[in-house]
Amino acid sequence: KPGYGTSEFRYQLHSLSEAVKALDSKISPYLEKLALPVSGASKSSMLWDWVIRSGGEASKVALEPVKVFGRGLRAQGKIYKGDNVVVVDESCVMRLSMALSRYPSLLRIYKEWTSTADSKNYMKNRAPQLQEKAILAMFLLEETAAGASSFFYPYIQLLPEKIEYVPVAWDPSKDAELFQGSHMVPALETRRKEIAEEFARGISTVVPEYSTRFTTERYQWARLIVSTRAFRIFPNGHLTVDEKRTQSENSNIALVPIADLANHHDTASQTDWTYNVNMKAFTMTANMNIRKSEQVFDSYGHKNNF
Repeated sequence: KPGYGTSEFRYQLHSLSEAVKALDSKISPYLEKLALPVSGASKSSMLWDWVIRSGGEASKVALEPVKVFGRGLRAQGKIYKGDNVVVVDESCVMRLSMALSRYPSLLRIYKEWTSTADSKNYMKNRAPQLQEKAILAMFLLEETAAGASSFFYPYIQLLPEKIEYVPVAWDPSKDAELFQGSHMVPALETRRKEIAEEFARGISTVVPEYSTRFTTERYQWARLIVSTRAFRIFPNGHLTVDEKRTQSENSNIALVPIADLANHHDTASQTDWTYNVNMKAFTMTANMNIRKSEQVFDSYGHKNNF
């Protein structure tokens, strides 16, 4: 400002800095309630606070560095057999039924795939599980696009920006070098093409605006997040005999915050997971005693990373 000497300028700058700090101390608690990022708040603490505020429980574990896996859940104290290790309220669980109720565009797509008898859509005769995963991927993209205003922002901001653990996401130009003489080269080409066509011929033909709002690369990211992290839950209890024969609304592919941070172990999982109808929540329960600082595993069953 004209007429300000160096000392006066520094004084005013210091005063402004102190005012900003004072303002931050006043509004930070309110921003935290809105699940907005604030100075000094870690991504994981934001996620834990959100899950607990929403009626869940996750204080028995924390996200920490672990060998081989990079990061995982560690017990913060001794956990006894039968204890709920993680409880995630249904409001925080991203699933098909929620996607269809919140986004008319996704409901329109789903009806085109499942209810329109004369539909020629690419996804019309695809397996119900693939249809679910595609819809859930678009739900994730919609919520990601909403940024910090999304209710699911505390969960989304901790998801990996790049999927480095799935070969489909690797550089296609290096397939031949990495998988010399293997069936993986044509298999990866086919898989990438399938994902691209889900988006181009299955989704964007029903809702054209999606082709301008999102790219094939972003869809692939969301689709792989769903494929590698989702659980299958039964919100009304385990399927009846009739439900097992048909595509049931009581069977949902779901993204479950915190629970999906537990690393998979095929034979040494110390937890069992399910959807608890009485609690209206996803639960991970200890099936044995777990020592303090021990890594907590779950199991998805026999899976590959293709």
